[in-house]
Formats: sequence, C-alpha cells, structure tokens
Amino acid sequence: HLEWNAFDYAVYDGDDTYPASRTSTLLFRKLLANQDFQKRFTNRYKNLINSLFNYYQVKPYIDAAKRQIEDEIQNQVERFRYPNNLNNWKSAIAKMNDYFLRRPTIALQELLTYLPPQEDAVSEIGCIPNPTSGLVRLTIETSDPGIRIISIYNLMGELVFNDITYCETGNNEVELWLPMPAGAYVLRIGNQSAKIVIK
Repeated sequence: HLEWNAFDYAVYDGDDTYPASRTSTLLFRKLLANQDFQKRFTNRYKNLINSLFNYYQVKPYIDAAKRQIEDEIQNQVERFRYPNNLNNWKSAIAKMNDYFLRRPTIALQELLTYLPPQEDAVSEIGCIPNPTSGLVRLTIETSDPGIRIISIYNLMGELVFNDITYCETGNNEVELWLPMPAGAYVLRIGNQSAKIVIK
C-alpha cells in the first residue's frame, strides 16, 4: 500500500527486525555511498517509474483483467460471499487504479528523502530546441554532483511536469519528452529558471 515505504527497508540500518536487517541491506547502502552508483541507480529508478511503472502503461492491463473476469464476479459473490457484492469489487478496482496513479510520485519522494536534491548548486540551465514540439535537450551546469529536480509550471504557477536526474559536476545534458499542450511554460531546476515554449 502507499503508506509502506519500501525504500526505508532497503536502506535500513537499525536493529535486526523483520522485514529488514542491517546485514541484509549492507551491500545496497555501501553502493549508494558511491557517486557513480547513485547516478546509475537514480536514472534507472526514474526511467522505470516513467515507463514500465507509469500509470498509463499499467492501466490497460488492469482494464483487460477487469473485462476478462467481470462477468463471473456475481457468481463469485453468490457462491463464496467474497467479495460481499459487485460494488465492493468495483471499489477494489478503483483503489488499484488510484494506487498505480499515485505510486510514481510517492516512489520519487521516497528516493529524494534518502538522496536529497542539491538545489543551490545549479548555475545555468538551457533548453534546445526552444520553441519545441515536445522533445527537448536540457543543459544543466552544476558545481556539485547529485540529484536535481526538473519542474515545469504553466503561467498560472501550476506544476504540470516533474522529473529528476542525476548531474555530475560541470555541464550535463538530459533528453525529455514534454507531453503538455502548446503554450508557454517555466522550467525550474534548482535555483535557476527559464522559459519554454511548446508549439
């Protein structure tokens, strides 16, 4: 469930208690102390969240499974009394959809709790091409290595896109696909901001 922070258990360093122990997490914790591993892990983590674990990637499988068994649920209710009724089953499906919709944001928050972003170490950002049809290459100049949050706001100040990337010291390039409608937006990375136009 959403309140269960799996990352907490993956980096657990306390007394040996179920379901984690400092012995079982030692290798992963040592790896996370290495900057190269941090970069590889962070970028792989966020790529999976944005692809395989993206809600719109998972939802078709939920919908297909629902269609496949929906006609049998009433028989299940009458024979086994579980679920209690058809509405309870539909409510459980809705909870599944809500879980998968909210999971990517929460998973990123869990990562950033352990590896906080370096917000004040960004000296310059750029976006090519600009205007863009959606695919952009961001340039990020940083003075320290670490995670950076990439945020894009519309002109009403509403957050419409959020991502992370791991940056080395110096100049970094990140390719992104921006799925927003045509219009003007504000890109913010650390303490730097820039205007982006999607055509």
